[in-house]
Amino acid sequence: MTPNFYHSKRIGSARTLAQLLFTGLFMLFYLSMSAQPPSNNRCINAISLSCGDTEVGTTTDATRINQPGFCVEPMGSAPGVWYVIEGNGDIVVASTCSEITNFDTKIGVFAGNCANLECVTGNDDRPCGPVETASRVFFQTEVGVNYYLYVTGFGEETGDFELSINCITPPENDDVCAATPVSCDETVMGTTRGATRAGNPGYCREDLSTAPGVWYVFSGNGDFVVASTCNPNTDFDTQLGVFEGVCEELECVTGNDDRPCGSAEDASRVFFQSEIGVDYYIYVTGFDNERGDFGLRINCIPPPDNDNVCDATPLAFDELTEFSNVAATVEPGEPSPGPGSGPNDSCLSDDGWCEEEVVVDNSVWFTFISPVECVNITVLGQD
Repeated sequence: MTPNFYHSKRIGSARTLAQLLFTGLFMLFYLSMSAQPPSNNRCINAISLSCGDTEVGTTTDATRINQPGFCVEPMGSAPGVWYVIEGNGDIVVASTCSEITNFDTKIGVFAGNCANLECVTGNDDRPCGPVETASRVFFQTEVGVNYYLYVTGFGEETGDFELSINCITPPENDDVCAATPVSCDETVMGTTRGATRAGNPGYCREDLSTAPGVWYVFSGNGDFVVASTCNPNTDFDTQLGVFEGVCEELECVTGNDDRPCGSAEDASRVFFQSEIGVDYYIYVTGFDNERGDFGLRINCIPPPDNDNVCDATPLAFDELTEFSNVAATVEPGEPSPGPGSGPNDSCLSDDGWCEEEVVVDNSVWFTFISPVECVNITVLGQD
C-alpha cells in the first residue's frame, strides 16, 4: 500500500505543476492581449507633425503620465497624447474639427522641451462646422522653437480624433517697415488673418494691442485725410491707429475703435490733417482679439480756398455766407486773441477765447470793408 500511496502523491504533485504551468501561460497570454497605451502617451515620444498634416489618433487606453496641468483650460482631468511641431514663423491653427473625432476634446500648446514646458495657449470648445465640442488653437510660432500639442478630453472623456495642422503665412504688411502704400481716393482690401503682434504699436487713443494687425502708409500732401473701414468686405470689429514719423520710431496722431458709418456699426474712422512730406502709418487691427478681412478707404479733402490769409473770402453785409473749416490748416504766425477777461470763465467774455482753447487750429479767413464803425459778426452752426 505504501508504494501506491507514494505513487498517488506523485500524481497529485504532477497535476499541481501542470495547473501552475497552465495558469502562467494564461497570464502571459492575457498580458500579451491587454491594451497598451498609445505610442505618444509620453511627451518624449511626441509624434512630429508639419504644416498641412492630418493625423488620426486616440486617447483610449492612454494614461495620465506627463499630464501638463493648466494651460488656459484644465488639462489634468483625462488622459492624453502628445504631438510636436517645429516653428517656422507662421501662424499655426491646430484643430480636432473632424467627423472622426468622437468625444469632447481639449488641446494645450506648450513651448520648450519635455523637461521644461511653458504654456502658450489652450482651448476646450471652439465650434467648427457641425462639431460643437471640437477644439481649435491659434498660435504664432518662432523659427526653431518646438511646440508640443497635448490632446486630451473634457472631464474624463476619451476616444478617437483627427488632428489637423494648418499654417498661415503672415501678410507682407505685418511689418510696419513693409507697410503697403495707399493714396487719396483709394480703397484697398486687406486681412489680419495670419497677422502677428510683432509690430503692435500699443496705445493710441485706443488700446491697439488686443489683436494682431497690418500696416499701411500714406504720404502727406497737405490734405485733410479720412481713413475708414466702412466697407461691405469688413467682417469683424476693427480698430484704427494713425502714427507719423519713420517706421522705426512712430508717434501717435489719432485712433478710433467704433465710429459707425452706414450699416457698419463696428467700423472705424479716423480724421487727421496731413503735412506735405510727412509719412503717416495706418494700423488696422481688431477689438478684443478679433481678426478678419476688411476694406480700407482713404479720402482726401483739400484745404478750403480761404485757408490762407492772403486768400481771404470777401464778405458782404447783411448776407449769410456758408463756409467750412474742414481740412483747414494753420499758417505759421497766425494770431490768437488769447484768453478772454470774462468773470470766472473766459468763455463768457467778448474780448478773447476760452482759456483752454487759445491755440489756433483749422482756421479759415474772411475780409470785409466796413461802412460803419461798429460791426456785429454772427456765426451759426458749429461751436
